[in-house]
Amino acid sequence: MTVSQGTIQGTTPPPFNGYEQQPRLVTPGMAAEFNSEAIHQLDNLLIGEKRAKAAIIAGMVMGENVLYIGVPGGGKTTLAGDSYRLIAGLSQDDIGEIPPNADLTPQRLVGDEVKSSVTTTRGDVSEREDRVTEVDSILSSTTKVIYGNEINRTNPYVVNTLLEALENGMINTPSGSINMDDLLYSVLTMNPGEAHQSTFRVPHALASRIPIGAGVGKQDSVEEEAMLDEIHNGFVPTPEQVQPVTTRDQLMQMRRDYKGVPIPDHLKGRAKNMERATVDTLMQLNSPKIEESLGRVAKQHIQLSQALAFLGGEQVVNEEQLVEATRYMVTGRLGALSTSAYQQIPGVVEAIVQ
Repeated sequence: MTVSQGTIQGTTPPPFNGYEQQPRLVTPGMAAEFNSEAIHQLDNLLIGEKRAKAAIIAGMVMGENVLYIGVPGGGKTTLAGDSYRLIAGLSQDDIGEIPPNADLTPQRLVGDEVKSSVTTTRGDVSEREDRVTEVDSILSSTTKVIYGNEINRTNPYVVNTLLEALENGMINTPSGSINMDDLLYSVLTMNPGEAHQSTFRVPHALASRIPIGAGVGKQDSVEEEAMLDEIHNGFVPTPEQVQPVTTRDQLMQMRRDYKGVPIPDHLKGRAKNMERATVDTLMQLNSPKIEESLGRVAKQHIQLSQALAFLGGEQVVNEEQLVEATRYMVTGRLGALSTSAYQQIPGVVEAIVQ
């Protein structure tokens, strides 16, 4: 499914859950074709890192928030900052890029009016002039992608202001609330190894709004060998090589249709157990202890499992996708909070899905 294919013709799947679904514009097979081509194009950005690439593609389709965690040089900034190139018509001007700046203010993020007064004196006469200066905003109603680089370096007041945009696609300004109707997805990065480099603790409220987290830079042995082979053969990944594989309209079609992939009855109990275990396990951690809403966890888990199945070309969700969705969710939450938490991810996931 590429941008050159034009209008997508749909099919009507069999009914499930007691109701007849609307005709699909994008079938799982077509979604799998899109997924494969998107990963192929992202290979022009970074060699390997299949799980991280799958994460950003799922985030695009779902319209969700993605977090990349990893040490410098692993490629997280490259994947996050140039992922928009997969979508036709997007440019750097469409990206609301939040710099890793401790001095950044909420006013700079959402815009504001700064009022000031200037008094001038000529002879015995003083005149006062009131001035209003518009502060240009990083985010606006036309922002299509939010990109927060090294979010743990960003002023906490800015992060708190960002929460509403990540949750509801809305920015609250001094002049009122603005809907970000064109927002497609958000991607953040952070380095969990930083401890004393002007960093701030990422709040739990932000971590809970990230259903998709992936580590970048920890390649397995097979990926490492492939990466070395590519480098020694002279391949140099560059953003300019990435070609668009979808449009905004096609993403909206996939965003509707992935939710039609059902969890079969025999796996519903398994899914519910994973969701309860996620909430209980995060709460029982010694550091950091994370209080989570079961409703939020369940919604994120179901939708992410559906998206992974859809992009994998499956007609129904299977257990592997339930487990993978859990891994992404735990990575997003623990990876955002601290180095020690990031290291706990494999054990936490194992405890949840056993």
